[in-house]
Amino acid sequence: MSDILSTLQEASWRDIPFPIANISESGTQDAPLHKRADRDGAFVEGTGRAPFVYKVTGVFVASTIARGKNETWDDLFPATFLRVRDAWMDRTTGTLNHPLYGPVRCKPASWDVSLNPDNRGGVFVDLSFIETNDDAETPAFTPSERSFAKSTAADLDAQLGTLNPPPSVFAPQDGEQSFSELVDSLTAVVDSTTLQGQRAIAKIDSGIGKLQRLANSIDRAASVVVTDATTGTTTNLGPLGAGAARIWQNCQNLAVALREIRSKILTSSNKDVSTFITERPTMLVGLSIQLKTTVAELLELNPTLPRARPVIPAYTLVKYYPRS
Repeated sequence: MSDILSTLQEASWRDIPFPIANISESGTQDAPLHKRADRDGAFVEGTGRAPFVYKVTGVFVASTIARGKNETWDDLFPATFLRVRDAWMDRTTGTLNHPLYGPVRCKPASWDVSLNPDNRGGVFVDLSFIETNDDAETPAFTPSERSFAKSTAADLDAQLGTLNPPPSVFAPQDGEQSFSELVDSLTAVVDSTTLQGQRAIAKIDSGIGKLQRLANSIDRAASVVVTDATTGTTTNLGPLGAGAARIWQNCQNLAVALREIRSKILTSSNKDVSTFITERPTMLVGLSIQLKTTVAELLELNPTLPRARPVIPAYTLVKYYPRS
Protein backbone atom coordinates (compact mmCIF):
# COMPACT_ATOMS: atom_id res chain seq x y z
CA MET A 1 0.00 0.00 0.00
CA SER A 2 1.48 3.34 -1.06
CA ASP A 3 2.03 6.05 1.56
CA ILE A 4 0.66 9.14 -0.21
CA LEU A 5 0.61 11.22 2.97
CA SER A 6 4.39 11.03 3.26
CA THR A 7 4.70 12.94 -0.02
CA LEU A 8 2.63 15.94 1.09
CA GLN A 9 3.98 19.36 2.00
CA GLU A 10 4.97 20.47 5.47
CA ALA A 11 2.32 22.31 7.50
CA SER A 12 3.19 25.78 8.72
CA TRP A 13 1.66 29.04 9.95
CA ARG A 14 3.37 32.30 8.99
CA ASP A 15 6.34 30.23 7.70
CA ILE A 16 6.81 28.49 11.07
CA PRO A 17 6.74 24.72 10.39
CA PHE A 18 5.36 22.23 12.90
CA PRO A 19 4.06 18.63 12.79
CA ILE A 20 0.33 17.98 12.85
CA ALA A 21 -1.77 15.02 13.94
CA ASN A 22 -4.65 15.96 11.64
CA ILE A 23 -6.11 18.83 9.63
CA SER A 24 -9.77 19.17 8.69
CA GLU A 25 -11.54 21.42 6.22
CA SER A 26 -15.17 22.51 6.42
CA GLY A 27 -17.16 24.70 4.05
CA THR A 28 -20.72 25.79 3.35
CA GLN A 29 -22.62 27.45 0.53
CA ASP A 30 -24.72 30.55 1.23
CA ALA A 31 -28.19 29.71 -0.09
CA PRO A 32 -30.93 32.16 0.98
CA LEU A 33 -34.52 31.09 0.34
CA HIS A 34 -36.93 33.35 -1.55
CA LYS A 35 -40.50 32.37 -0.65
CA ARG A 36 -43.81 33.66 -1.93
CA ALA A 37 -47.25 33.64 -0.40
CA ASP A 38 -49.53 30.75 -1.41
CA ARG A 39 -46.74 29.00 -3.31
CA ASP A 40 -45.09 25.76 -2.20
CA GLY A 41 -41.33 25.55 -2.10
CA ALA A 42 -38.91 28.40 -2.64
CA PHE A 43 -36.35 29.74 -5.06
CA VAL A 44 -32.94 28.92 -3.61
CA GLU A 45 -30.38 31.56 -4.55
CA GLY A 46 -26.74 30.54 -4.66
CA THR A 47 -24.95 33.63 -3.41
CA GLY A 48 -21.51 32.12 -3.11
CA ARG A 49 -19.29 29.90 -1.04
CA ALA A 50 -18.61 30.79 2.57
CA PRO A 51 -14.92 30.84 3.55
CA PHE A 52 -13.35 27.50 4.35
CA VAL A 53 -12.50 26.79 7.99
CA TYR A 54 -9.37 24.74 8.73
CA LYS A 55 -8.94 22.96 12.06
CA VAL A 56 -5.44 21.76 12.88
CA THR A 57 -4.04 19.67 15.73
CA GLY A 58 -0.43 20.69 16.20
CA VAL A 59 2.03 18.36 17.91
CA PHE A 60 4.59 20.15 20.10
CA VAL A 61 6.30 17.31 21.91
CA ALA A 62 10.05 17.34 22.49
CA SER A 63 12.29 14.53 21.24
CA THR A 64 9.61 11.86 20.81
CA ILE A 65 8.64 12.03 17.12
CA ALA A 66 10.69 11.85 13.93
CA ARG A 67 10.54 14.29 11.02
CA GLY A 68 9.02 13.20 7.73
CA LYS A 69 11.05 13.48 4.56
CA ASN A 70 9.47 16.84 3.67
CA GLU A 71 9.54 18.32 7.18
CA THR A 72 12.07 20.80 8.57
CA TRP A 73 10.70 21.66 12.06
CA ASP A 74 12.97 21.47 15.10
CA ASP A 75 12.95 22.10 18.86
CA LEU A 76 9.18 21.68 19.17
CA PHE A 77 8.72 22.41 22.86
CA PRO A 78 8.83 24.98 24.16
CA ALA A 79 10.63 27.01 21.43
CA THR A 80 8.48 26.27 18.34
CA PHE A 81 5.32 26.16 20.45
CA LEU A 82 5.94 29.70 21.73
CA ARG A 83 6.78 30.97 18.23
CA VAL A 84 3.54 29.56 16.81
CA ARG A 85 1.60 30.98 19.73
CA ASP A 86 3.03 34.45 19.15
CA ALA A 87 2.30 34.14 15.41
CA TRP A 88 -1.28 33.06 16.10
CA MET A 89 -1.83 36.08 18.38
CA ASP A 90 -1.16 38.36 15.39
CA ARG A 91 -4.72 39.12 14.18
CA THR A 92 -3.69 40.15 10.67
CA THR A 93 -3.93 37.89 7.62
CA GLY A 94 -1.30 35.18 7.41
CA THR A 95 -0.47 32.14 5.30
CA LEU A 96 -1.42 28.66 6.41
CA ASN A 97 0.50 26.10 4.40
CA HIS A 98 -1.91 23.22 3.87
CA PRO A 99 -0.19 19.87 3.24
CA LEU A 100 -2.40 19.19 0.20
CA TYR A 101 -3.51 22.60 -1.10
CA GLY A 102 -0.40 24.63 -0.40
CA PRO A 103 -0.55 28.23 0.88
CA VAL A 104 -3.99 29.53 1.91
CA ARG A 105 -4.53 33.10 3.14
CA CYS A 106 -6.26 32.92 6.52
CA LYS A 107 -7.15 34.75 9.69
CA PRO A 108 -6.44 32.98 13.02
CA ALA A 109 -9.71 32.03 14.73
CA SER A 110 -9.21 29.81 17.79
CA TRP A 111 -6.47 28.35 20.02
CA ASP A 112 -6.98 25.56 22.55
CA VAL A 113 -4.17 23.98 24.59
CA SER A 114 -3.77 22.42 28.02
CA LEU A 115 -0.79 21.10 29.98
CA ASN A 116 -1.43 17.44 30.74
CA PRO A 117 0.61 15.58 33.39
CA ASP A 118 0.21 12.39 31.37
CA ASN A 119 2.17 13.98 28.52
CA ARG A 120 5.52 15.00 29.98
CA GLY A 121 7.16 16.00 26.70
CA GLY A 122 4.97 18.91 25.61
CA VAL A 123 1.47 19.71 24.40
CA PHE A 124 -1.06 19.13 21.64
CA VAL A 125 -2.72 22.32 20.36
CA ASP A 126 -6.04 22.65 18.53
CA LEU A 127 -5.96 25.67 16.21
CA SER A 128 -8.49 26.92 13.67
CA PHE A 129 -8.11 29.31 10.75
CA ILE A 130 -10.66 30.97 8.47
CA GLU A 131 -9.91 31.55 4.80
CA THR A 132 -9.97 35.25 3.93
CA ASN A 133 -10.03 37.43 0.86
CA ASP A 134 -8.47 40.76 1.73
CA ASP A 135 -8.31 42.46 -1.65
CA ALA A 136 -11.86 43.87 -1.33
CA GLU A 137 -12.54 43.29 -5.02
CA THR A 138 -15.49 41.49 -6.54
CA PRO A 139 -16.09 40.11 -10.04
CA ALA A 140 -17.91 42.33 -12.51
CA PHE A 141 -20.98 40.09 -12.49
CA THR A 142 -21.29 37.94 -9.38
CA PRO A 143 -23.42 34.79 -9.20
CA SER A 144 -25.68 36.54 -6.68
CA GLU A 145 -26.38 39.46 -9.02
CA ARG A 146 -26.87 37.15 -11.98
CA SER A 147 -29.32 34.93 -10.07
CA PHE A 148 -31.30 37.89 -8.76
CA ALA A 149 -31.44 39.61 -12.15
CA LYS A 150 -32.46 36.40 -13.96
CA SER A 151 -35.18 35.47 -11.47
CA THR A 152 -36.60 39.01 -11.44
CA ALA A 153 -36.55 39.20 -15.25
CA ALA A 154 -38.28 35.81 -15.56
CA ASP A 155 -40.96 36.85 -13.06
CA LEU A 156 -41.53 40.14 -14.89
CA ASP A 157 -41.76 38.43 -18.29
CA ALA A 158 -44.30 35.96 -16.91
CA GLN A 159 -46.42 38.78 -15.51
CA LEU A 160 -46.35 40.70 -18.79
CA GLY A 161 -47.27 37.54 -20.71
CA THR A 162 -50.63 37.35 -18.96
CA LEU A 163 -51.78 40.87 -19.95
CA ASN A 164 -54.28 41.60 -22.70
CA PRO A 165 -53.49 43.78 -24.47
CA PRO A 166 -49.78 43.13 -23.88
CA PRO A 167 -47.64 46.21 -23.22
CA SER A 168 -45.34 47.29 -26.03
CA VAL A 169 -41.83 47.01 -24.57
CA PHE A 170 -39.43 45.60 -27.17
CA ALA A 171 -39.23 46.81 -30.77
CA PRO A 172 -38.75 44.35 -33.68
CA GLN A 173 -35.23 45.68 -34.27
CA ASP A 174 -34.16 44.99 -30.69
CA GLY A 175 -31.74 42.12 -30.35
CA GLU A 176 -33.67 40.72 -27.38
CA GLN A 177 -37.43 40.35 -27.11
CA SER A 178 -37.75 39.84 -23.35
CA PHE A 179 -36.05 40.93 -20.17
CA SER A 180 -34.82 37.38 -19.60
CA GLU A 181 -33.06 37.43 -22.98
CA LEU A 182 -31.54 40.80 -22.06
CA VAL A 183 -30.07 39.45 -18.80
CA ASP A 184 -28.84 36.26 -20.53
CA SER A 185 -27.02 38.33 -23.13
CA LEU A 186 -25.09 40.10 -20.36
CA THR A 187 -23.83 36.99 -18.57
CA ALA A 188 -21.18 36.36 -21.25
CA VAL A 189 -19.79 39.87 -20.98
CA VAL A 190 -17.52 39.52 -17.96
CA ASP A 191 -14.11 41.17 -18.26
CA SER A 192 -13.84 40.10 -21.90
CA THR A 193 -12.97 43.05 -24.13
CA THR A 194 -13.51 46.79 -23.98
CA LEU A 195 -15.76 46.62 -27.05
CA GLN A 196 -17.99 43.96 -25.51
CA GLY A 197 -18.09 45.95 -22.29
CA GLN A 198 -19.28 49.03 -24.20
CA ARG A 199 -21.98 46.98 -25.93
CA ALA A 200 -23.11 45.63 -22.56
CA ILE A 201 -23.36 49.16 -21.16
CA ALA A 202 -25.50 50.19 -24.15
CA LYS A 203 -27.79 47.18 -23.63
CA ILE A 204 -28.12 47.92 -19.92
CA ASP A 205 -28.96 51.59 -20.54
CA SER A 206 -31.56 50.60 -23.11
CA GLY A 207 -33.03 48.00 -20.74
CA ILE A 208 -33.26 50.47 -17.86
CA GLY A 209 -35.05 52.92 -20.15
CA LYS A 210 -37.56 50.23 -21.13
CA LEU A 211 -38.16 49.37 -17.48
CA GLN A 212 -38.79 53.00 -16.59
CA ARG A 213 -41.27 53.47 -19.45
CA LEU A 214 -43.04 50.23 -18.56
CA ALA A 215 -43.31 51.16 -14.88
CA ASN A 216 -44.74 54.57 -15.75
CA SER A 217 -47.26 53.29 -18.28
CA ILE A 218 -48.54 50.03 -16.84
CA ASP A 219 -52.32 49.91 -17.28
CA ARG A 220 -54.19 48.73 -14.20
CA ALA A 221 -57.26 48.15 -16.39
CA ALA A 222 -55.53 45.59 -18.63
CA SER A 223 -57.09 42.13 -18.48
CA VAL A 224 -55.14 39.24 -17.00
CA VAL A 225 -55.50 36.18 -19.23
CA VAL A 226 -54.00 32.79 -18.39
CA THR A 227 -53.77 29.77 -20.68
CA ASP A 228 -53.88 26.15 -19.53
CA ALA A 229 -50.73 24.48 -20.87
CA THR A 230 -52.48 21.11 -21.32
CA THR A 231 -55.85 22.04 -22.82
CA GLY A 232 -55.03 25.41 -24.32
CA THR A 233 -58.08 26.89 -22.60
CA THR A 234 -57.79 30.58 -21.78
CA THR A 235 -59.34 32.21 -18.73
CA ASN A 236 -59.83 35.93 -18.22
CA LEU A 237 -59.12 36.75 -14.59
CA GLY A 238 -60.31 40.33 -14.90
CA PRO A 239 -58.45 43.65 -14.61
CA LEU A 240 -54.85 43.73 -13.46
CA GLY A 241 -55.75 46.10 -10.62
CA ALA A 242 -53.50 45.76 -7.58
CA GLY A 243 -51.26 43.36 -9.53
CA ALA A 244 -49.79 46.44 -11.21
CA ALA A 245 -47.84 47.07 -8.02
CA ARG A 246 -45.97 43.78 -8.43
CA ILE A 247 -45.02 44.62 -11.99
CA TRP A 248 -43.92 48.11 -10.95
CA GLN A 249 -41.81 46.66 -8.10
CA ASN A 250 -40.16 44.11 -10.38
CA CYS A 251 -39.31 46.92 -12.80
CA GLN A 252 -37.58 48.81 -9.97
CA ASN A 253 -35.75 45.71 -8.69
CA LEU A 254 -34.46 44.74 -12.12
CA ALA A 255 -33.38 48.32 -12.85
CA VAL A 256 -31.36 48.39 -9.59
CA ALA A 257 -29.69 45.06 -10.46
CA LEU A 258 -28.79 46.30 -13.96
CA ARG A 259 -27.31 49.51 -12.54
CA GLU A 260 -25.11 47.47 -10.18
CA ILE A 261 -23.90 45.33 -13.06
CA ARG A 262 -23.30 48.45 -15.17
CA SER A 263 -21.16 50.03 -12.44
CA LYS A 264 -19.02 46.92 -12.00
CA ILE A 265 -18.53 46.35 -15.72
CA LEU A 266 -17.30 49.94 -16.00
CA THR A 267 -14.86 49.32 -13.15
CA SER A 268 -13.63 46.06 -14.68
CA SER A 269 -13.19 47.53 -18.16
CA ASN A 270 -10.56 49.89 -16.76
CA LYS A 271 -8.32 46.99 -15.67
CA ASP A 272 -5.54 45.39 -17.66
CA VAL A 273 -5.83 41.65 -18.19
CA SER A 274 -2.66 39.55 -18.29
CA THR A 275 -2.18 35.90 -19.20
CA PHE A 276 -0.22 33.11 -17.57
CA ILE A 277 0.54 29.55 -18.77
CA THR A 278 0.82 26.85 -16.13
CA GLU A 279 3.97 24.77 -16.42
CA ARG A 280 2.63 21.83 -14.37
CA PRO A 281 -0.69 20.72 -12.81
CA THR A 282 -1.51 23.39 -10.27
CA MET A 283 -4.08 23.75 -7.50
CA LEU A 284 -6.50 26.62 -8.12
CA VAL A 285 -5.89 28.09 -4.66
CA GLY A 286 -2.14 27.94 -5.10
CA LEU A 287 -2.33 29.63 -8.50
CA SER A 288 -4.48 32.45 -7.10
CA ILE A 289 -1.82 33.13 -4.46
CA GLN A 290 1.00 32.91 -7.00
CA LEU A 291 -0.74 35.45 -9.26
CA LYS A 292 -1.79 37.64 -6.30
CA THR A 293 -5.45 37.35 -7.21
CA THR A 294 -8.51 35.49 -5.90
CA VAL A 295 -10.14 32.18 -6.80
CA ALA A 296 -13.44 33.95 -7.55
CA GLU A 297 -11.69 36.35 -9.92
CA LEU A 298 -9.89 33.53 -11.74
CA LEU A 299 -13.13 31.62 -12.21
CA GLU A 300 -14.93 34.71 -13.51
CA LEU A 301 -12.17 35.50 -16.00
CA ASN A 302 -11.69 31.83 -16.95
CA PRO A 303 -15.12 30.12 -16.92
CA THR A 304 -13.67 26.92 -18.45
CA LEU A 305 -11.40 26.21 -15.47
CA PRO A 306 -12.39 23.04 -13.57
CA ARG A 307 -14.55 23.74 -10.52
CA ALA A 308 -15.49 20.30 -9.21
CA ARG A 309 -11.81 19.21 -9.11
CA PRO A 310 -9.79 22.42 -8.65
CA VAL A 311 -6.56 21.21 -10.30
CA ILE A 312 -5.54 23.17 -13.39
CA PRO A 313 -3.78 21.01 -16.02
CA ALA A 314 -0.30 21.87 -17.25
CA TYR A 315 0.00 24.30 -20.19
CA THR A 316 -3.34 25.97 -19.46
CA LEU A 317 -3.70 29.62 -20.48
CA VAL A 318 -5.10 31.59 -17.53
CA LYS A 319 -6.28 35.22 -17.60
CA TYR A 320 -5.85 37.36 -14.48
CA TYR A 321 -5.62 40.97 -13.29
CA PRO A 322 -1.99 41.88 -12.57
CA ARG A 323 -1.30 43.56 -9.24
CA SER A 324 1.83 45.27 -8.07
